[in-house]
Amino acid sequence: MILRDAFDGLRRFSEFQKNLGLAKTILASRLKWLVESGLLEPLQVRSLDGRMLNPEDCVRKVVRHG
Repeated sequence: MILRDAFDGLRRFSEFQKNLGLAKTILASRLKWLVESGLLEPLQVRSLDGRMLNPEDCVRKVVRHG
């Protein structure tokens, strides 16, 4: 479900949480596993005021060609 949402364009932790209805701890654990498995990649993004957003807040999909 997380990968589907990533391919549909969701990027922020809050977007995934709202769409999936998962507890923050469960979603964080699953996102961490997906990153460690190489299926998702954290994306460093600057906010409009120049601050770096947390990697947990933004996720970029990685398309694997098999």
